[in-house]
Amino acid sequence: MNTYLSMKNYFKMKQVHPYPRLIPTLFIGLLLQFNWSCSQHPLVKSIENSSQYTTVGTIFKSYCTRCHGEKDDLQGGLDLRSPSSIAEGGKSGPVILPGNAKESLLFEMIHEEEMPPDGGKLSPKQIKVIQDWIDGLES
Repeated sequence: MNTYLSMKNYFKMKQVHPYPRLIPTLFIGLLLQFNWSCSQHPLVKSIENSSQYTTVGTIFKSYCTRCHGEKDDLQGGLDLRSPSSIAEGGKSGPVILPGNAKESLLFEMIHEEEMPPDGGKLSPKQIKVIQDWIDGLES
């Protein structure tokens, strides 16, 4: 009992927390939980489960990822290489409004032929595939 009292007094005198590793451990646990919950975003799941994502991903890879994925300096902060980065959007915010292609910034930029800026334009069929894909996504 004497040892307990002396330890208690030691911590009071030194103002040392008796569990110094507890706070960093809790912080790391919360960070991992936050990271896991972000990866479970419903839009990410919707993109991953979309039957058209393979086709859309091929279009993005052919026309878009030169500026929006392959370089360290992503144009507009937008990365189109993965479902999670597509769901995250860019500097202007979300680029996809699930179920509403006409209101989605991504579709608007493609439809108005602002994107891709060089290296060829998308065909009307490719634009329609992207429109149908966005319209088919669930939020």
